[in-house]
Amino acid sequence: MSRVHTWCLIGCWGILAVWLPAAQAEDRQGLEDALFADGGGTTAAAEATPSALALVPEGKSVGFSGEITSAAVDLVSNSRDANSLYTYTVANIYLDARLPRQAKVFADVEAMYLSQSKITSVALQELFLDFNLAQSAYFRAGKQVLQWGRCYLWNPTDLINVERPHFVRKIGSREGAYGLKMHIPFGTVLNIYDFLDTGSAQDADAVANALKVEYLLGNFEIAVSGWGKKGHRPVWGLDFSTRVFGIDTVGEVAVSQAAGQSRVRVEDGLLTAGEDDQAWYPRASLDFSRSFTVGDFKDRLTLTAEGYYDRSGYDKNVLADGTVYDFALPAAAGPAVMARGTIKDFINLQQLYQPNYFSRGYVAVFAAFNRFLLPDAALSLNWIQNLVDNSNIVSLGVTYTELNGFTLGLLGNAYLGTTNSEYTSQGEKYDLQMTFGIAF
Repeated sequence: MSRVHTWCLIGCWGILAVWLPAAQAEDRQGLEDALFADGGGTTAAAEATPSALALVPEGKSVGFSGEITSAAVDLVSNSRDANSLYTYTVANIYLDARLPRQAKVFADVEAMYLSQSKITSVALQELFLDFNLAQSAYFRAGKQVLQWGRCYLWNPTDLINVERPHFVRKIGSREGAYGLKMHIPFGTVLNIYDFLDTGSAQDADAVANALKVEYLLGNFEIAVSGWGKKGHRPVWGLDFSTRVFGIDTVGEVAVSQAAGQSRVRVEDGLLTAGEDDQAWYPRASLDFSRSFTVGDFKDRLTLTAEGYYDRSGYDKNVLADGTVYDFALPAAAGPAVMARGTIKDFINLQQLYQPNYFSRGYVAVFAAFNRFLLPDAALSLNWIQNLVDNSNIVSLGVTYTELNGFTLGLLGNAYLGTTNSEYTSQGEKYDLQMTFGIAF
């Protein structure tokens, strides 16, 4: 995005700040809680609920909360020498300060301790300020996790968040992106979202911008979006949500003349990596979800099925290619330097692998069953498959949660498929994870 584009956008925000209070005087209700509860993906229908319209009391209040989880993981690999047991503890401390005029400050500080290495790491996952202009334009400034896509696992329209959703639930919080988000609601029918991504920008020319316009028509919600940054091809997106025959249906489509991710290529017998920008690359995800009444309990069972297609993904199992190639450029392998190796070696050395975004097609199923054997226990059974190399992960877990915030979890993950496929390339066979946690 050019410097002129950046300052024009900022100027438009200033004009909106002056014009909107007069244009929307009849709709000035306290929407802050709903507008910023889940970021840019909050639906217009949710914003219209009575609880969302409750005004935040004037005055100041500061609240602290958090959660601490200890985990023990036993990893079993194809090689006995590679088997490992590791334990760690993750603590998240949340600060939520409510200020006059519906302003809010939120912070999420995460600390992790690895017992084997005795290493402690501390990270600021989120830190942002919410404020509004005459309850007509709502802003969030700082490090934040945005809900920019609609699907559960794959969000092709989301080029903002620095950390993608995980198939196996992550212990701790996702890291936020740094920037300024704006939300302008027009009643319950139309919403405009904009995000200036300044996280890695050294000057105004390096600022990325994402814009989304969302419209509600009956029970059908549709949004068009765009993402741009100087030196990069723009990405255009469309997403929707509706309910068909009692099934919640959401989907996303994004297209660009760039692959969006560096891929391995063989050029003149040498391995190199790059991004092809000579063709249009569509990416799409589709999600179906429905909850069922089991016994006397509503929504006791929830089933979700989701698929993903990426035209730029690998259309064959490149990890199974055992050919040794020369590298176009040597790569560091710890203290040594490698000048040749397999495609798998090259991908690992260049850090070109992104989980679940590697091949051209995927499918996943998520099942959650509440009140499993005990009123406070829940069972989950999840499955994901790479449709190109047919490798998959099966995940089975049980979680018990007491009213006082104590949780106990047991999770098992099996990695299935041929050797050197996506989910077996590191040699894992299965792992078992036990967690103990408490929220306060």
